[in-house]
Amino acid sequence: MNRILAINPGNTSTKIGLFEGNELINQEAIRHDKKDLEVFPNILDQLEFRSKAIGAFLRDNSIRTSDIDHFIGRGGLLKPLESGLYMVNEEMIGDLRSAKYGGHSSNLGALIAQRIASKYGKKAYILDPVCVDELEPLARITGHPEIHKVSAFHALNQKSVARRASTDIGRRYED
Repeated sequence: MNRILAINPGNTSTKIGLFEGNELINQEAIRHDKKDLEVFPNILDQLEFRSKAIGAFLRDNSIRTSDIDHFIGRGGLLKPLESGLYMVNEEMIGDLRSAKYGGHSSNLGALIAQRIASKYGKKAYILDPVCVDELEPLARITGHPEIHKVSAFHALNQKSVARRASTDIGRRYED
């Protein structure tokens, strides 16, 4: 059974979920005191701080990182993408580090997942990132040819809830 560590950095917390297949077996919301975060000039400077907090969670719960098969970080602000699973790559890391599409705590998700995964020769991923663009062509019309509509849809939560709801009512998500 695959073990997956999901990492979700927020403004004042880092949420972690350890899954075996689809079953959540351990979770934690690590709260970060605002005073601790204020010492960092920007969000990316929190990378080491948050990585250490995750390491402490894993040690405190006797979870061996080498036993984790997949590391998934919350997708940050990237170029518009379709929702789905993406392997963290150098271009993505560069865009997140430079905050090319904006600075946000979610930018740390892929960076932390990559940092941990690479220590064990494993891959890191993001899923349904913040930057999802799945607008239909008609929805892009603004009424003025020089004004272009840019979509930045926070798909992770919406899609998760919609998938759960579709299962509950016996319908396919796509329908």
